[in-house]
Amino acid sequence: MQNNSLTIHLSEEVTEQLDQAARQSGCSRDGIAQQAVADWLAWQEEKHQMILEALEDVDQNRVYSQADMEAWAESHIARNAA
Repeated sequence: MQNNSLTIHLSEEVTEQLDQAARQSGCSRDGIAQQAVADWLAWQEEKHQMILEALEDVDQNRVYSQADMEAWAESHIARNAA
């Protein structure tokens, strides 16, 4: 697979955090940035798939009322508080 180059502008604070992370992990700044972009893109794809699944649920009338969700949330909070 061919690698491509990308230039980004980072704030001084982010650059310092990236440098520190690279030193602590033993990874290169490029490696950390590449992994961060790959993780973000995977997360975006996962969110997209979840939206498509939710839309399918709506199309199939697999939905809950606001009252049902509030009752579930209240029971969940009460159960975890005990």
